[in-house]
Amino acid sequence: MKFKAALNYQFSYQIRAFLIYSAIYITSAIIFPLIGLYFSNTTEVIKSDVLISPLVFMVILMAVGSKIAFNLFVQNSTSRQTIFLSLLVSNGVIAIMTTVLNMLLITITNHFSNGSLQLYNFIGKIYRNDPFFGIVATCFFVFFSAGLLGMLITTFSQRFLTTTKLLVSAGIVFLGIILSIVYQFCNEQLQQSFQTFVPRLFGFTGNQPQVSSFMLTVVIVIILEAVFLYLMNRHREIKTKTA
Repeated sequence: MKFKAALNYQFSYQIRAFLIYSAIYITSAIIFPLIGLYFSNTTEVIKSDVLISPLVFMVILMAVGSKIAFNLFVQNSTSRQTIFLSLLVSNGVIAIMTTVLNMLLITITNHFSNGSLQLYNFIGKIYRNDPFFGIVATCFFVFFSAGLLGMLITTFSQRFLTTTKLLVSAGIVFLGIILSIVYQFCNEQLQQSFQTFVPRLFGFTGNQPQVSSFMLTVVIVIILEAVFLYLMNRHREIKTKTA
């Protein structure tokens, strides 16, 4: 019963936020450019990627929403596991809606704009020779992963003190620097292995990129995000300001 109540509450604001975002995005990214092209009588073609904006939306929505949901339901004796599961389900539903919106915008706009406004999804563009279902599934997993990232950011912020957050942030920055230095000192064989391994994560294993490999990479990232989120959520408390 509490799971259903938690899910309904999250849907109440998430779907509303999704509809508001969709209206703003369609107006600013599609309607206004089409009006401008119509009155300018130009033959110029405008191309726009429609993946980055919804990715940012997913991160922000789940970052803000998960904090509000946790603070509300933990005070109403809802278990952390129930809150965690409800967040996963709601994140999945919003990711599906975002994926459908993404594909519909590309299809409808490219069909009715007579080529003057061309929308594309860079996943579909890179893996255009792969099956459509694989591209759509990969987009869903990417949006789902973005939502989990938003929840991780909020949970990490509530779970740890400022000093810990600064140390971890600095560690992430320095880790990249350290790895780049280590790479320079590796022998040629190890460098070659690294140069082969990284492209494989994104499906670049032959003449044509494979979306299935990239999808597998995203799924693994999702599993890691979910595990970290579950572990941090187990002892998460409401963060209050002290005088």
